[in-house]
Amino acid sequence: MADALKWPDITPPSYGSTEDVEDTSIRSTFEDGTIQARRKYTKSRKTWVLKWDNLPYAEYVTLMDFLQNKSYFSAKPFEWVSPIDGKTYAVRFVEKEAFTSKAVNMMTGSITIRED
Repeated sequence: MADALKWPDITPPSYGSTEDVEDTSIRSTFEDGTIQARRKYTKSRKTWVLKWDNLPYAEYVTLMDFLQNKSYFSAKPFEWVSPIDGKTYAVRFVEKEAFTSKAVNMMTGSITIRED
């Protein structure tokens, strides 16, 4: 991706962040109990829930600025390196939970991103 947005340089997500793959199949169950299935999509995209237990407030501000003013939440894809497998993915923002203050200048919360 030429001139792609890059994930901001902030503390990596905490242990307990998750990775999942999309089920790309579609199934129909008939009256006799048999099932017919096929692929619905050709690409199974990954989804990550990134959780922070102790994100410094300054880095929280950097993350929110990136989401609000650079990627415009889901409007623009960005490059992100997975802390799980070390690969670079083109992803988009999906959703976030409300971040809360955990201690002085420390935030806790999570966001969800999906492979583009």
